[in-house]
Amino acid sequence: MYSLILSPHLDDALYSMSSFLCNHYGDVIIATLFTREVDNDYQGHYALYADMKTRKKEDLSAIKKIEEMNMHIRIKILYLDLPDQIFRNKLTNIEEPIYDTFHNLHNTYEISAIYCPLGIGKHYDHILTHNICKEIFDANKTFFYYDYPYCTLNLNVQTRLNQLGLKQSDTIHCSDMYNHYVCPMYSSTPFLFRIFNILWDSLAGCFQCNGDDKTKFTTYSYYAIPEDKYKIISRYSSQVKPIFQDATNLKYILRTYNKECYIKIHS
Repeated sequence: MYSLILSPHLDDALYSMSSFLCNHYGDVIIATLFTREVDNDYQGHYALYADMKTRKKEDLSAIKKIEEMNMHIRIKILYLDLPDQIFRNKLTNIEEPIYDTFHNLHNTYEISAIYCPLGIGKHYDHILTHNICKEIFDANKTFFYYDYPYCTLNLNVQTRLNQLGLKQSDTIHCSDMYNHYVCPMYSSTPFLFRIFNILWDSLAGCFQCNGDDKTKFTTYSYYAIPEDKYKIISRYSSQVKPIFQDATNLKYILRTYNKECYIKIHS
């Protein structure tokens, strides 16, 4: 029996669940969806995101590190060869290939648990993975992990929980808006668009009802040892600058947000 982790991109599973993997006993499939290598002329951060050949090498290195740190885990790696959002246009029918791929996983492997991104951070590929997973796989076996590093920003977490109608106890504060604004991973987003998103999400959160009619969920949390997590996710070296600014800031984030969360939604 396998635990199946659905990873939209070549770092999402280990960014979000490296501590889980370091403590897991048994067989795991990491199925990464958007891994197709496409010739491109992107510059700057987008060139780093689009370099699938380098990112695959980094992914294999990070997974090897997991296996060195946990002798009780066996990881099967599947690259599903779908095109990333940055390579698709509006006419691309991406939903059908994802459906077909998930059906194939469901029918090919004996799966005891599915771990899927919750969709924190509004990345369209993460939302697609989340939505189609819920249609294909057994809800009783499915857990949703907090998308790292988007989940390090409380505004992102509360926005997604509100979108999904999930009952929560936390609220949005002014400091959450500021932390979102100065976050390095949004530095390539145009200034006005960034401000609009922050204000929109904050206001939407204020008007959301948090009553008993909201769906409840159980949160599971792993303590993420900062030094151990750094050893793993720093293997994705091409992504450190565009996402975390530099290694020093990455270490700071790992110290201040030292947990990994996933949830089980109650029907």
